[in-house]
Amino acid sequence: MKRFISTRVDTQPAPAGVPVWVIIISFLLLISFLILIGIGLYHAQPRQLIIGQSAPDFSLVSFDGQLYNKDVLAGKIVILHFWASWCGPCENEAVLIENTWRRINDKADVLILGIDHADTEDDALQFLQENRITYPNGADKKSLIADAYRINGVPQTVILDRTGKIAFIQIGPFLSADSLIEIIEGIY
Repeated sequence: MKRFISTRVDTQPAPAGVPVWVIIISFLLLISFLILIGIGLYHAQPRQLIIGQSAPDFSLVSFDGQLYNKDVLAGKIVILHFWASWCGPCENEAVLIENTWRRINDKADVLILGIDHADTEDDALQFLQENRITYPNGADKKSLIADAYRINGVPQTVILDRTGKIAFIQIGPFLSADSLIEIIEGIY
């Protein structure tokens, strides 16, 4: 019996080459898609606050029930001080901010407004009591104010001028009450 060994190689025709125009159009579509994704990501990122721009609107109810917003504070220099009870630098700065408040409290057109960020109300109230804080404070319960003011950490302070524009931004703690007062007087 003879065995036949097939040496036949399947010879299917090679696929036709993809036309150059299809490759070019595919490449252009891919590049366009990537550019659109890049533009979307660029616009989705939060922007830094800029000195001189109008401050974002906000509404805060203090721990004693007082409502504060841009309309109520119009015509005043407003120091928005973001803090938290769990923040070590905030505790050191609390006395400094309180000392500043006591020195400027007689000025009807300047207000320090403490904004408790990412904290529990019980811890915040205990912090205020332990540090004998008397300037108005309230909780930013859903971080809406912190998001509007693009707060990345605490302590952070944003000072608004009488027209409601951003006049000064301090990331991190102030080193002295005198330096904060000097900034306030410069805005006057």
